Amino acid sequence: MGTYRQKTIASLCLLLAVGVTVVCSLLLRPEPAGAASNRSRRVAFSPLWVAPNQGISFWFVNSGTRPTPPMRATFVNVLNGEVFGELPLGSEEPGRGRGDQLDNYGPGALLIAVRVTFDPPAAGQAIPDPFSANVQVWDARTPVAIIGPAR
Repeated sequence: MGTYRQKTIASLCLLLAVGVTVVCSLLLRPEPAGAASNRSRRVAFSPLWVAPNQGISFWFVNSGTRPTPPMRATFVNVLNGEVFGELPLGSEEPGRGRGDQLDNYGPGALLIAVRVTFDPPAAGQAIPDPFSANVQVWDARTPVAIIGPAR
């Protein structure tokens, strides 16, 4: 009768251990690591004066480990709120970069601020942090001002 009692106690202990494992795995689920936000994100750059016959450009590099979501750089004349230009920039692979330039062929100087808006990240995409980018004002192929994102 002693071995029967030992086998019953061992079976009950094993059943209890399995039950505790199942309950703990259901109640103590970990948060997913590196879950991307499903919201868009905006990065702002301080305004710069752009004289006639000068250009203003935006350049960035993906410093992250995943492709970026698509983004667009909007150049806004802060004196009147009008959009001076917009550069749609697609997704960029890690370690790669891109950008473009807009030229001021108007008669007067403009005070231009740049807003970069990322689309919400899709699966496998992420907005790089830190965001390595700059805005440059050019005069005859020579940069006259270079700034980074506002903090």
